[in-house]
Amino acid sequence: MRDQPEAGLDEFRRELRTSPSHHYAMLQIAYELLKEGKYEDAKPYAEQAAQLAPNLFAAHHALGRVLFQTGEVDKAIDSLETARRLAPDSPEVRFSLARAYAKAGRAEEAARERAE
Repeated sequence: MRDQPEAGLDEFRRELRTSPSHHYAMLQIAYELLKEGKYEDAKPYAEQAAQLAPNLFAAHHALGRVLFQTGEVDKAIDSLETARRLAPDSPEVRFSLARAYAKAGRAEEAARERAE
C-alpha cells in the first residue's frame, strides 16, 4: 500500500463488498485514511473495526487516534485506555495515550504514560 495507497484502499473496499464484517479490511482502510489526514473518512471504519473486534488492540488504537484528531479527546482516551489494557507493552499506544492525556489537561497521567 505504500507505493500505491489508492490501489490498496480499493482492494480493501472490494473485500468489504464481499465480506462486510471483515474487520482487518476496515482497520487497514482506517489506518491508510489516518495517514492521509482524512480523519472523518477514517472514523466509521475505525468504529466498525473496534466494534467487530473488541479484543483487537489495533482497532481501539486506530479509533483512539481518529477520535483524537477529530477533537473528541475524552472518547479518544476511552478507546486508547482499552487499547492499553489489551496491549500494555505497546509503545505506540502509550505514546498516543500520553498525547490524549496531555490534550485533556491530565499532565500526571500523560507523564506516567511517557515514562512507561
